Amino acid sequence: MKPLISIIVPVWNVDQFLEKCLDSLLCQTYDNLQIILVDDGSLDASGQICDIYAKKDRRIEVIHQENAGVCNARNTALRHVKGDYIGFVDPDDWVAPDMFEYLLQGIERENADIACCHYYRVTQGEEIYSQCDGIDYVYTREEAVEELINRFLIRNVFWNKLFRAELFRDIVFPEGVIYEGTVMIYQLLLRADKVVMLGQPKYYYVDNPKSYINSDSFPYYTDFVMAHIGRYQALEKRFPQLRKKMMQDLLAALFKFQYMYRVKTEIVQKEQERIAQIQNFFEEKKDFIENDIELDKIHRRQLPYLLKFTPKDLKKARRIAAVDSRKKMLFHVLRKGKKQEKEIPSSVTYDRKYYQEINNHILREIQECEFEILKKVHEVCEKNKIQYYLYGGTLLGAVRHGGFIPWDDDVDLIMPLDDFDRFKEIAQLELGEKYFVQTCMNDPEFPKVFLKVRREDSYICEDKWENRRMHAGIYIDIMPLAGFPAGKWNRKIFLHAFSFWEQLCSFDKPVTGHLSVKILFAVMKKLPLKFRYGMRECVLRLSDHLAGNSGLVCSYGSHYKPMTRRVMQQSWFTGNEQMNFEGQDFYVPAGWKDYLEYLYGENYMELPPAEKRETHLNLTKTRLPEKNKL
Repeated sequence: MKPLISIIVPVWNVDQFLEKCLDSLLCQTYDNLQIILVDDGSLDASGQICDIYAKKDRRIEVIHQENAGVCNARNTALRHVKGDYIGFVDPDDWVAPDMFEYLLQGIERENADIACCHYYRVTQGEEIYSQCDGIDYVYTREEAVEELINRFLIRNVFWNKLFRAELFRDIVFPEGVIYEGTVMIYQLLLRADKVVMLGQPKYYYVDNPKSYINSDSFPYYTDFVMAHIGRYQALEKRFPQLRKKMMQDLLAALFKFQYMYRVKTEIVQKEQERIAQIQNFFEEKKDFIENDIELDKIHRRQLPYLLKFTPKDLKKARRIAAVDSRKKMLFHVLRKGKKQEKEIPSSVTYDRKYYQEINNHILREIQECEFEILKKVHEVCEKNKIQYYLYGGTLLGAVRHGGFIPWDDDVDLIMPLDDFDRFKEIAQLELGEKYFVQTCMNDPEFPKVFLKVRREDSYICEDKWENRRMHAGIYIDIMPLAGFPAGKWNRKIFLHAFSFWEQLCSFDKPVTGHLSVKILFAVMKKLPLKFRYGMRECVLRLSDHLAGNSGLVCSYGSHYKPMTRRVMQQSWFTGNEQMNFEGQDFYVPAGWKDYLEYLYGENYMELPPAEKRETHLNLTKTRLPEKNKL
């Protein structure tokens, strides 16, 4: 007999989404279902919709109750579960027709206790993005917990998972808590012998601005911190290697409080019991934070004020960050000796290392913006018959993940030199005012030989560019692919000549070596900037001119080390084919397999170790386009 799957849907004021959700459940390819709808005191038509659907299909059971929160609703449903497996669906989302069959097959095939799948993210009701690598992974309980804490593939949510029902024996959702995933998921993982992460997206998660997760209320932030404290206390002894990471997540949650400085005193007073618990926890961990967790000066100064939680102290913590930002701007203006032409837009300050929880979300928003730029560049290239290829980590992401590498922070394209020149000539006109085509000639403080296409309505500041007066919209990189002469000596001459002028064009790269080298660079730096840019361009053009039939090309502007890795076989880039990237086809070089093996080795399809799966985007400030704003 087929196992019964119980699907729990807590319902509250979602009448505009609910029908689509229920339709997706009723058309599942796996039909042995118990669908439990808990109407949690809805004030709109949600309760009536539940009753109508219950009359349509006897697999649906409806429970009406007074409003008590999503956790209470799930606990109510758990008391009525009859199935061998339990799944959860949020009422403003929907699922693929084969989702539960897919999850069940994964559990049975691997003899697992929990199956997870990837998901699509639906923004503005239309645009769908998926985080998907297409590869199945099987974890022991210890490996699953580590994956959860490191936030790579397994996430703190219930809605993309299927659980064996016995895992919930004697477990209830903590009522009155918003951030319930962080509180409970790890408990279930510790009960599971085996967890399978399936490679395809089957769940459609809707960005609902009215949901609790998008709330900026004081109790929400308190729940957020308390959830991380609960997780830390439960896991610190069993997983000592994760203590630092969990504490960094906890501090990231705590630092969110600085944006609540306008909160009313009476709201803070209602939270005094939980505030006291938070204060006691951090007092106990004071030595650990001071000795083992690296915090910059600003965060150290903010921490005592944040832990007081009064509106006055929260405002002071926020002011510390604001004053520091103004100091940096003033220093920049004085150092340059001239007035800022463009005011840096107001933004939130982020620290990648200690704001990991925030940055993971920011990164995906940035990827979505980059994807919009990529689609527009693709349109321009198609219209004007300009050849381009996905390149570097972007190409690897297309092959291995079907889109962005989850921790990658940029999009790289490469164009043959002739196409690169044509694109540079027409791009600004074709792309329109919404975009800015940035080169070293139209933005002199951008010192690179390649170009960037940036969004005008965005702002992103990395630590390495923080003191640079240049356009700073979210961007994609487009690099020139030039011919390269054959021969060992040519390889040395052109690569070192380009490196020499590249360093002379750099603003902040330190010069190392013999004193005579430092003196030479000091003298050459006095040359006009545009002359240095021109000489670097001459090296690139001469290389392409002398290449002849060498059969070699060079990706000038890339940062691969050693430099010899920038020289590749021309045959790899002769011809193209299309490959799916985030749901749309883009061009890749015909020899992409040879290229990826050359660059990443034969095992390029294997994921790197967990400790190396990190973004290199060291954000200090950001402003997302209007529709992508947090």
